[in-house]
Amino acid sequence: MFQKTYILDDSLAPDEMDRIIAADPHYKSCSACLMQVYEPICDPEFISYRMQLQREILPNANIVGMTTLGPVGPETEVPRDPMVTVVYFEESGFDIHLFDCHNIDPREAGKRLCEAIASTEHVEGVLLLTADAMLSPTPFIEELEAQYPDISVFGAQAGTAVLGNDQSMVFTSSEICTRGILAVVFHGENLHITTDYNLGWQPIGREMTITEMGDDGFVKTIDHEIATDVYQKYLDVELDDAFYANVCAFPLLTPSGNRLIARVPTRFSEDGAMQFPAMLAQGSKVTLSYTKPDYLLRNTLASANAMAQFAPQAIMLFACINRRVYMGNERADREFSYYRHFCPDLSFAYGFGEILRTPEGGELLNSTIVAAALREGDVPEGFAAEEYADPELSSDGTTYKPLSDRLVTFLEATTAELNATIDELERLAQRDQLTGIYNRRHVDEIIEQRLSKHRRRNDQGLALLMYDIDHFKQVNDTFGHEMGDIVLKELTRRVQEVVRDDDVIGRWGGEEFLIIANNATLEQAEELAERVRQHVEATPFPHVGKVTISIGVTCAKAADTGSTLFGRVDRALYEAKDSGRNCVKTCF
Repeated sequence: MFQKTYILDDSLAPDEMDRIIAADPHYKSCSACLMQVYEPICDPEFISYRMQLQREILPNANIVGMTTLGPVGPETEVPRDPMVTVVYFEESGFDIHLFDCHNIDPREAGKRLCEAIASTEHVEGVLLLTADAMLSPTPFIEELEAQYPDISVFGAQAGTAVLGNDQSMVFTSSEICTRGILAVVFHGENLHITTDYNLGWQPIGREMTITEMGDDGFVKTIDHEIATDVYQKYLDVELDDAFYANVCAFPLLTPSGNRLIARVPTRFSEDGAMQFPAMLAQGSKVTLSYTKPDYLLRNTLASANAMAQFAPQAIMLFACINRRVYMGNERADREFSYYRHFCPDLSFAYGFGEILRTPEGGELLNSTIVAAALREGDVPEGFAAEEYADPELSSDGTTYKPLSDRLVTFLEATTAELNATIDELERLAQRDQLTGIYNRRHVDEIIEQRLSKHRRRNDQGLALLMYDIDHFKQVNDTFGHEMGDIVLKELTRRVQEVVRDDDVIGRWGGEEFLIIANNATLEQAEELAERVRQHVEATPFPHVGKVTISIGVTCAKAADTGSTLFGRVDRALYEAKDSGRNCVKTCF
């Protein structure tokens, strides 16, 4: 495999480049030739001309390409000339599939791709390019993931030359599409692909909730306030033509599995709603974020050095322009140079969003660099890439910190303290002060959540056990309330020794307690209750002697509410106490 990159500027015309490629020995001997074209002007006439030349001069090459994102501010420098990267494969191959999503939705397109490549052996990865900023590739990726869970999907959403005027396109050697999904499926027995991505943004401030969504996918309110108020309140951003340029360096972070991913608003409506390249769901948790240039650079340098050990023969980068806006042009160029040190002719492009899906997760991203490295054959025996060090990141011995770095450090520290305080307040609000187990209010919340899940999956058992201490008033009257508190804490410890890890114990009030047993049949709940009763009775309590408990048991029914479930378990406990105490009774 061999990679070569050309810039079509004033010094190199398209037909001249094609003739250079045609004379290249790699072109003459390769098994497959992929030409990636990244076009920044969004000019369909140029794209058509480029495709026509390629068909005439390079009939054995295949074009795939997209338009790229223009500058979002007067100081942001992005490529002004088309970039063409040629990847020559020695023995591997690829298949190109373009789906016009004016006619089908992304999920159906994903199904059709899976059908088309069902008989293809050794599929190793998929390059994915999409056009139309509001066309989410997520359903397409989900279909592909279901059939090919072990491969990587990487790429980008096509960009547009003028922000706010979506002229994005994807194209092949024969077709241009303004709303489509372009998939390049790489395959080969000796083909290897590895991917990585870098975010680097950290959450700052409090966690917020998406509280209202519009039918058009716009986020209308966050914490019941107008969505754009987040940026106006905390960053003094006005709702004008500079909105995207002002907010793109401050993405919202939201959880995705075990990862935090970024979401950047691309536009706003008159009523203050915000639109994002990838839709956020109502109820999603979000936080504002910020970073330091050193965070981004050091993370990318570490990733580039790790990728170098793969011995890449070709590298494709898909970057978010937010990084360039935040870091400035010089630092953003340095990020690319870390990979270019190991692969001088790599390709790179800016789009509306980056795409990465691996077995570890992922989807449509913002504010990242996605890197994909390709290689044919094994890593040469004894190969070890020398680690690259950025001298600009090395300490020069000074302890001076720029004002911006000191302010970010302050914000990070206060955010950490705020989150720790919130966590502690939440813990105190959920826990019984004496025993440390959940209090009545939080037990109510858990039961409602599990009842909701039980109604959706009526095959999932849910049991409730209620118990209290027999003759507890005598303990208080004889030994005092302080000793009574000790008994309650000791009882809690003993019950915790018996229940399962996913069971929940809560204090209902006074000497009454609850156990929520998930995935338990009525018979299993009765067995659990009997084990708890026997364990409590088996060993005398310090200072007070023998203590016994009575337990009521019931299981949730499809139509149950919290009130009906509590009513039955309360009746079961009353029956246990009315039957002589120190026993288990069930209410169906």
